[in-house]
Amino acid sequence: LPLLAVSFIQFVSPTTQLVLAMTVLGQALPPGAVGAFACVWAAVLIFVADAAGQVRARRRKLSRDAERSAVPALPCRVAAKR
Repeated sequence: LPLLAVSFIQFVSPTTQLVLAMTVLGQALPPGAVGAFACVWAAVLIFVADAAGQVRARRRKLSRDAERSAVPALPCRVAAKR
């Protein structure tokens, strides 16, 4: 598995356990856990924003490169009818 997939699974598993514990089992969330999950979610948001920025930058670069390497169209000359 790629490292990104493993990281995502390691993030989803505790979050799923937390949601199930609170909804199904009726467990209370201690204040320390709220702080920990807030830090984790902040890190995930930073990661997603960075990844989206990299994708946008790569698309812009590819677009600029395609524009520069495009062959200009030759003007079409129509022969005048006699």
